Amino acid sequence: MSKNICKFSEFISLNRLTVSNFVHETNKNVYSKESVLAQNRAILISTGRGEIHFSGKVCPYTSGNLIFGFKGETMKCVSQADSEYMYLDFDGLRCEELFHRLNINHYSRCFQNFESVVPLWFESLARAKKETIDLVSESMLLYALSKIISKPDKNNCILEQIFELTDKSFTDSKLSIEYISKELSYNSKYLSHLFKNKVGMGYNEYLRNMRIKFAISLFDSGLDSIKNVAALSGYNDALYFSSVFKKVVGMTPTQYLNKKDC
Repeated sequence: MSKNICKFSEFISLNRLTVSNFVHETNKNVYSKESVLAQNRAILISTGRGEIHFSGKVCPYTSGNLIFGFKGETMKCVSQADSEYMYLDFDGLRCEELFHRLNINHYSRCFQNFESVVPLWFESLARAKKETIDLVSESMLLYALSKIISKPDKNNCILEQIFELTDKSFTDSKLSIEYISKELSYNSKYLSHLFKNKVGMGYNEYLRNMRIKFAISLFDSGLDSIKNVAALSGYNDALYFSSVFKKVVGMTPTQYLNKKDC
C-alpha cells in the first residue's frame, strides 16, 4: 500500500515577495521611537507586553503575538514590561494577495499562539549566513503566514461599511455614528464601542480629523473663505468650525491662512 502524501496548491503566484530585513530587536531606545515603515513588517513578540501604535491606532501585544504593520504607517512600541521582538520587513506584488487571502488588514493585524515560532525564528536568524539570509528570511515569513487561520470577522465587515459611509458622506453635516447606526441597522452604542476598540479612537474624533484634513486641503488649494470652507467640510457653524480647527491644527483658520501666505 502506498504511503505517499501528495497535496496540490490552488494558489500559484508568479508575483514577487521580497524580504529585506530579518532583525532581533532588544533596544528599547530603538523600538520606542516613532518611525515610518518603508515596507510591510511582520513582528513576532518574543517576550514582554505592551502596545504598538500604528499611525494612531493602538494594538496591544503580549508574548507569542504575530503582528503586521503596513507600508507607510508610523510605528512606535510602548512597552509595559521588558519587551523583545523579531521582525521581517517585506514587500512585493504578492503582499496584497497574501493579505487578502489570510484576512490581514488594518483592523485584523494581531494573531495569537505563535509561541512555537519564536525559537525557530531565533535559530534561523542565528544560523543564517550572507549567502542564505534571503532564503532563510523568506521561508520564515512564509512559514509564519502559513500558520495563520483566516476566519471571516463580522466586526471587520461592519467597520468596512462604516468607513465606506464616512468616506462617501463626511462633508454632510448630518453624518454621525447615530446616522450610520440607522443606515446599518445597528445600535449606536455598539458601533461606537466597536469603532473605538478596533481603531483606537472614537468615531467623532475620526470624523473630525477627516473633516479638518479636508478643510486644510481646501485652504491649500486657494479657497480663503472660512465660512465656505466650513460648509464644504461638513460644518454649518463657521465659529464652531474655527474652534475645532484650532483644537486639531493648533491655530485658527485665519492664522493658518496668514501663515500660508507668508
